Amino acid sequence: MTSLDKPLSPEEVEYLSFEGGGGKGNAFLGAIRALEDHMILRVENGLPAGIKGISGASAGAITAMLLGTGHSSLDIANILKADFEDFFDGPDPSMVFKPGTRMNFVPNKPALSRFLIEKEHLVNTLLHMIPVVPDWILRWLLKSFIMDDGQSLRDKIESSEWHANFLRTEPVYKVRLLNQIMANLGDFRDSVFMDFGIFNGMKIHYFFNHVVDMKMRPDPKKKLIDWSSSFQYTHDARVKWWTMKEVVDKFGIDLKFTAVNFRTGNVQILSRDTTPNLPIATAVRMSMSLPLIFKPVLIDRVFADQIVPPQDRADAGKIWEGLWVDGGYFDNAPIRVFPGESALLFRLGPRAEDNTLTNFGHYMSTYLKLGLFGSGAGQVTKTSYQYNKHIIQLDVTGTDLLKFNMTPAEQAELMRKNQKIVTDYFKEAKAGK
Repeated sequence: MTSLDKPLSPEEVEYLSFEGGGGKGNAFLGAIRALEDHMILRVENGLPAGIKGISGASAGAITAMLLGTGHSSLDIANILKADFEDFFDGPDPSMVFKPGTRMNFVPNKPALSRFLIEKEHLVNTLLHMIPVVPDWILRWLLKSFIMDDGQSLRDKIESSEWHANFLRTEPVYKVRLLNQIMANLGDFRDSVFMDFGIFNGMKIHYFFNHVVDMKMRPDPKKKLIDWSSSFQYTHDARVKWWTMKEVVDKFGIDLKFTAVNFRTGNVQILSRDTTPNLPIATAVRMSMSLPLIFKPVLIDRVFADQIVPPQDRADAGKIWEGLWVDGGYFDNAPIRVFPGESALLFRLGPRAEDNTLTNFGHYMSTYLKLGLFGSGAGQVTKTSYQYNKHIIQLDVTGTDLLKFNMTPAEQAELMRKNQKIVTDYFKEAKAGK
């Protein structure tokens, strides 16, 4: 029996890959605990050991970053106590996420604003991707943007049967999110049409850099941070923006994330080799930029030249200049960046999307969605990936794309289920199946 036909044993695992899926990434905690139980993931003298490389997209990129900087399952469980809904920041219309010297927002250039407005049809199509939002709201969003009439839109939504039904039937976290948007509807609407995103994503950018800094400059006298308490997610000038090269060189784990350049339509790998001078927090922020949820990351030519190796600067503008969004839309499971015979992929639930095609409208909606985001050139399925026995499908019960916080009881049950799934996988490998 070859490595193509059987599960990997713990001794054979050298690389890990984590799929994207927003809040569904809570499922990874149980898998990580099981990997620690089997000594695949371990920390020795403050450095991760046992693994050569970790890749990820979106939530998987966040997980890869944490593991690649020496965070244990205990650390991650503590981090998950943070109020992730606080990361839905903004609105700040006409301000775009532009990394660089100040790592902050800059005024949206008129030329960029005109480009986005001229692409109304693209924005309108993107809006159709947002779950449970009916067509009439999308039409009124566009109309209110053109006529600068946010109050009429708010009144129409709040008096609608859809709004009443949403408040009555949707979970609390979705209702809170809707109320946050409704309170500043005009500004959020303008952020969508002018900046391609509702939320800034700046707080989570600072947060990523902070958790990396904790491991890059550990303080043995400092107690474990209680992430469940209030934390100011603002930039501290004393905290350095750690680059991909600095992190990989210190911890020895080859980290690779995916992100998509909307300008070119290409997916790229962010790594020590391709973008050594890119702050790792920015790389992860690029990979998890859910279109229209978080504003895309804008990279200009100057910053593009800065983040690549000297020998690659001639083509830096062609490849890296542009608007960067969630890598999961084109390559949600970047396992192919590592040797397949020793790489293990963790998948967030089954791949069973059902695009119901009952009329021409449904057909065109699906066509536009696939045209914008592709079918996932990097999708890993049983027929497209020869090492399909190296895929572990996790239980995502109780999770959701935008549900980042779970109750302690929900998290404990989810961890128990996925710890067992991974443990059973290695039992199967030991049995030689």
